[in-house]
Amino acid sequence: MSANPLRLLLVEDSDTDEALVILHLTRGGFDPQVTRVETAHAFEHALYHGTWDLIIADYNLPTFSGFDALAIFRRSGLDFPFLLVSGTVGEDVAVQAMRGGAQDYLLKDHLTRLAPAVIRELREARRRAERRAADAALKDSELRYRTLVENSHDLVSEIDIHGRVHYVSPNHLAITGYSQAELVGTSIFERIHTDDLALVQEQFQKRSASEPALYRYRHKDGAWRWFESSGRAFTTADGREHGVIITRDITASIEADNIRKSLEAQLRQAQKMEAIGTLAGGIAHDFNNILTGILGNMELAGLELPPGHPSRAFLKDALKASNRARDLVAQILLFSRRRDQQRVVTALDRVLKEALGLLRASLPSTIEFQTDIAPGCPRVLCDATQVHQIVMNLGTNAAHAMRERGGVLTVTLGLCDADPALAAAHPQLAAGRAVCLRIRDTGVGMDAPTRERMFEPFFTTKPAGEGTGLGLAVVHGIMQNHDGAITVDSKPGFGTEFRLYFPAVETGEVETINAPIQPVRGNGERILLIDDEASIAQIGERMLNKLGYHATALTSSGQAFALFQQSPQSFDAIVTDLTMPEITGVELARRIFLTRPELPVILSTGFMRSLEIDRARNLGVKHFIEKPFTIQSLAQLLKEALHAKK
Repeated sequence: MSANPLRLLLVEDSDTDEALVILHLTRGGFDPQVTRVETAHAFEHALYHGTWDLIIADYNLPTFSGFDALAIFRRSGLDFPFLLVSGTVGEDVAVQAMRGGAQDYLLKDHLTRLAPAVIRELREARRRAERRAADAALKDSELRYRTLVENSHDLVSEIDIHGRVHYVSPNHLAITGYSQAELVGTSIFERIHTDDLALVQEQFQKRSASEPALYRYRHKDGAWRWFESSGRAFTTADGREHGVIITRDITASIEADNIRKSLEAQLRQAQKMEAIGTLAGGIAHDFNNILTGILGNMELAGLELPPGHPSRAFLKDALKASNRARDLVAQILLFSRRRDQQRVVTALDRVLKEALGLLRASLPSTIEFQTDIAPGCPRVLCDATQVHQIVMNLGTNAAHAMRERGGVLTVTLGLCDADPALAAAHPQLAAGRAVCLRIRDTGVGMDAPTRERMFEPFFTTKPAGEGTGLGLAVVHGIMQNHDGAITVDSKPGFGTEFRLYFPAVETGEVETINAPIQPVRGNGERILLIDDEASIAQIGERMLNKLGYHATALTSSGQAFALFQQSPQSFDAIVTDLTMPEITGVELARRIFLTRPELPVILSTGFMRSLEIDRARNLGVKHFIEKPFTIQSLAQLLKEALHAKK
């Protein structure tokens, strides 16, 4: 068996004693590699410039003692065995040496104890070194993880099996508003939203790594934040079961995702409504042509019947039904955005008061009517007629929702801010100052499926015959056209509130309302009427003749232009359809103006297309009439056009 190397620093002045030490160490299984010093300077130099396993120091030297060597050794901070040897020594000196840091004190005449003492102390030194290394590793680990925890964006918590908090990372204050002192000792469940509590508790009971729990957490300021937490159980040094929870604040991500989903839903809804609107607009256009013939003939029939004739009552009912159909078509065109708006700078409070006057008269006595219209609201750019439409549609819906039990209808108007979140959810609305119109009822409210479909055209919850399903679709279309937004808050049994946001404008003159000019008859002026629908051409001709004009009606725009070219001075005004297969109304006007730029041209259409109207205006067309037109509206417009010519 080979001897164990032993690097020995020996403080000794006797060769004999050195030989004895080496002898006993060799017998004990060591191979001592000895460096002997006799002075304090030599000892200190060797101590700091060598690597040692053991120090053996004689208690008493001529200029240097073992206690002096022990003091120098203690100051060095090194930790390996230090043994004192002496010829004779009292018990009190031995105790003093042990207190001073020596591992053992041996008598020179009992050096048989030397090797066992060295073996024992080397073993203890190794244990101390291992403990120091473990402690250093633990401190390093604690420092590393403390640095990670304290500088992490995630929240770190330690809890027991009851959910009581034992530790939270310092960043809880910045993210939750609560300090460590406020959270330690409380339950992690105290601040979790009640709707999410069951899920979090279920995840907590698993006590193992699992899918993250997503829940709402109440911030100290009262707001709800979205958190995502995952955890793992561990056992503490004293055997208790604890868990570490890693939590991330994902509120911004959730809000961004909600906005994205909202925008996607709006896009799908817009695409669906665009498709339906295209179909509805085409149907409405054709229906307007039909209504023009129906209304015109009924008006002419009424003019032919003498006062008191029994058939007048039938005509009155027929006209009433036809006007309802006309209004329905107007709503369809408005919904499908095929009807131009007449938007002007308007004091919305004035328009609202007018509309509320009409609405109030239509409400049953079981409904209490409350208004709060703030004075001095900023002006908005709007179509007053369409604002009337909004108020009547929403007011009628509210009245229907409260018709069984009655209730309160509240209308408020005031200045508000369209914040970035609202503007992000409604891209057509710019963030900034807005005028907010709120219409609230205490009726039956709407469930989630109804809210999802409420703006769809022709969707209604009313019984058959009581609604068209266009009311809210029209309101939605109007707000889109006004660069505004509409939001809804509704819950079954708690009523409904609509919020409508109109962008405020800073400049512009407020529209003034002029009294309508009374229509008058013609004086034999010659009118050329063109419409590719034979029924409209026919009824138009009859209307014009009845009004005292001399009318020529054609269904071909090509023939009409040829007739005009033959005798350009034979006509005092032109009334032409906008959309025709041969020559469009705009093109016909352009050709006519090349010969007679002063000739009044009136364009008629089932719906007004902005681009075509703008082109016509640029050519010089000043007068437009929308189908189905009445004999009164046609007479009025013709008189204005002929008067302007003069």
